[in-house]
Amino acid sequence: MIPAHTVQFWQYFDLVVIVTVSLVVAWLMATHRKKKGELLPSISQTIAADKHASLLFAVMMTVCVPLYYSFLWFWVGPLVVAPWYFYLLLAVSFVSEMIFVWVPASSGRSKRVHELTAGFVGVVMLAAPLTLLFASQLSDSARLAILAFAGVSLAGGLLLLVPKYRKHTLELEIAYCIVFWAVMSYTAHN
Repeated sequence: MIPAHTVQFWQYFDLVVIVTVSLVVAWLMATHRKKKGELLPSISQTIAADKHASLLFAVMMTVCVPLYYSFLWFWVGPLVVAPWYFYLLLAVSFVSEMIFVWVPASSGRSKRVHELTAGFVGVVMLAAPLTLLFASQLSDSARLAILAFAGVSLAGGLLLLVPKYRKHTLELEIAYCIVFWAVMSYTAHN
């Protein structure tokens, strides 16, 4: 069901989700750092290191993920008249994200499933905005923002190919999420 028109109700749910996820993840990571003295190489590993944190994260994301994807589905997509494959990417990404939030990046099979599904969501975070370049009602400034996001994302990805920069994976992961949210919000509210 691809919506023909925007659903006004969903217009600002990006802001609700971004604030909620940012505050909870920052608190979970700060709590981990306070207990252990350092953060692990990724958000997922840091949160998975504590069962209570992992459960809290999963519950919070179980509420926030459907809200954010509904914002993308019922507000952003129809607003810019997104192509059908934007919705296909969202549907598969939604399922993948719900899997990775409940399968922690702890060890063994759980870690592999988490990495695979989280990696897929990470790819969709780049691909979905790029599909909007083919939307019929995307503003020129939103197109430019998406292209800038793609350039910054690819530069960050290339940095991770250099061994001495891999120690900055956590910072790049956080920056990637923030810039993704920013470009999608800019597209939605521009």
